[in-house]
Amino acid sequence: MGGVEQTQYSANFIETCQEVDNYKTVLDYVNASLMGIVQRNLKLISNPMERMEYEYHENENPFEALYPALKDISGQMNNGGSELKKQLDAAAKLGSIHRDFHRRARRCLRYIRLFLCIEYEELCEARRILNERRQDMDFAKHELKNAKAPEVVEMKNLVYENAQKHFESHLQKVITFFTTGFPNKNGTFH
Repeated sequence: MGGVEQTQYSANFIETCQEVDNYKTVLDYVNASLMGIVQRNLKLISNPMERMEYEYHENENPFEALYPALKDISGQMNNGGSELKKQLDAAAKLGSIHRDFHRRARRCLRYIRLFLCIEYEELCEARRILNERRQDMDFAKHELKNAKAPEVVEMKNLVYENAQKHFESHLQKVITFFTTGFPNKNGTFH
């Protein structure tokens, strides 16, 4: 920033920011891996993953598609009808079980999705604003150092104190994110 001296964050704060960034990177990988396990058909995994929709559309589930084919064959076969009937019943059940599995898997990934798509973005925005507040405070400090007249020094001191208050309050918000978690819609933390 030219001739303006920049306020430095503590090593602990920088390390915590790096840990959160690493955590996000790992969660991206874990999430992609889990979604690949849950849905083997990669064409159905949405990109970007904000919605994490990977369920089959209605009547496109392989087990649901198997049911009509087995039903047609069972009508044409005379022998082995009881065995085919068992397969037909199993195919009917597997379609709904598979759909339920996808629903439950998506529900289990809800908090990962919440962190990746919402909370991490909010944290990045809070860190961006914190850097702006730091620059404002550093500039006000620079202006205060360069002020000569007593009335200008007094005015620049008020500007610096105000900028410092804004920086400190925003820093506390970011630290709160780190120490207590991320606030839910109702203001509580998880």
